[in-house]
Amino acid sequence: MLKLGARYVPLSSIQQARQRLIEEKWLVEVDLVDNDRFTVELSVWEDALARTPQQMIPAQSGTYMLSPCFDPPFEIVKEPVIAWALSADGIMAPITNNGINDGGPGNEPILFPTGEVRSPVANWNTYGEYEAEQRKVFGAQHQDNAPIPTDG
Repeated sequence: MLKLGARYVPLSSIQQARQRLIEEKWLVEVDLVDNDRFTVELSVWEDALARTPQQMIPAQSGTYMLSPCFDPPFEIVKEPVIAWALSADGIMAPITNNGINDGGPGNEPILFPTGEVRSPVANWNTYGEYEAEQRKVFGAQHQDNAPIPTDG
């Protein structure tokens, strides 16, 4: 499936795509097998192609995408990673039952079978270290929102 702006197009439905310079702007005209035609900016087209998985690699059992929930009660949701998607631009993205990056932005931490937790912005040696740090964040957020005691 190719995501072109707000439109999703199955790759198998694309019959032809042509670059055109229209009114000093590079566009791509896309013809579909059902005789539908639409136009998209060249940058959107190139970005969609770069992000479309070129290869799928099975994930090792025991690999999870982690999503901390900071609404009470605190919890860390674990979604099994079933595969890895390798895109044309060389990015590896985890795939869960909810799709690439579990439908998220792509910076979610991953728990590996070794017990390590890794993300694009930080790494933890163990799940316990990751969980402790997330609990501190949760506590700090809810301490700031605690009701202020009043003198009665």
